[in-house]
Amino acid sequence: GFWRRRWPLLALAIVALDLWLATGTFNPAVDPALLAEEPPAIGFLKAQAGQELGRITSFEGETTSKTLNANLGWLMGLQDVRGYDSIILRQYVQYMQAIEPQGQLLYNRISPFYDPASLNDPRTHLLGVRWVVSELPLNLPGWTLIHDSPSDPVKVYRNENAFPRAFVAPTVEL
Repeated sequence: GFWRRRWPLLALAIVALDLWLATGTFNPAVDPALLAEEPPAIGFLKAQAGQELGRITSFEGETTSKTLNANLGWLMGLQDVRGYDSIILRQYVQYMQAIEPQGQLLYNRISPFYDPASLNDPRTHLLGVRWVVSELPLNLPGWTLIHDSPSDPVKVYRNENAFPRAFVAPTVEL
């Protein structure tokens, strides 16, 4: 009698206790004021993007932090060729893999560039990558250092070979 009517309440109490024990003291809250922080390189890029259309990406190495991590640029109003999404189109993944191996697909991310040769790949230019942010110095033809501040570890380079965001191709070659 008594337990037969009360077992659903007891089961609910056990589940609630289990959930509280697992996550009750976990609070991932962060000060929202941090979202208003704008590093100097981001302010510079926003001014550049206001003058001409183009996309950004990052160039990273073993000694760098996650310079402008995927989707962070979008939060700042910048258009990034990388991304962090639950669903990434297979054709886009294949396109990016043709430029450079994609080691972050397991984490639903299009990777930053790690190989300097990838920055001068014609497919990178075709994507309209106008700027690259990096903590590393780049000495590549077609890439011009346009932002380097002593107060900012991030440098911004401009791609002189980037295609416009929209264009008409007079011929096609396979």
